[in-house]
Amino acid sequence: MLHGEVIAKAEEIEGLLRAGYSEEQIRGRLGCSDELLSIARARIRNKRSGKLDHALLFNEQDLRFATHRLVAAYRAERLQCKTILDLGCGIGMQATALAKTCKGVISVEIDKRKLEYARINASIS
Repeated sequence: MLHGEVIAKAEEIEGLLRAGYSEEQIRGRLGCSDELLSIARARIRNKRSGKLDHALLFNEQDLRFATHRLVAAYRAERLQCKTILDLGCGIGMQATALAKTCKGVISVEIDKRKLEYARINASIS
């Protein structure tokens, strides 16, 4: 599923969750995965905190562990350099901010899903 399709489906699930539908009802109605439900729940939580840009791709675990966008921007300003390595980049919040102040950013992540989300998030940031 493409980024836009994932976000559109997550927004649909988000609306159903806000309307009081249970996860079981949503699964039956839409046939969605646990990951899509987690993305929708994370988007609801993120609206309250404003931690991440709402256009980005993230689930509940990602939201919990991602660097807040303001902290990432502060660190990026402090760490301006030619090339920097972001080990354990997660969904790429810090790497994306570093890309604005460094000429090169090398992102490393062992979790393939998170690395794919980081790639997608970098392309839209």
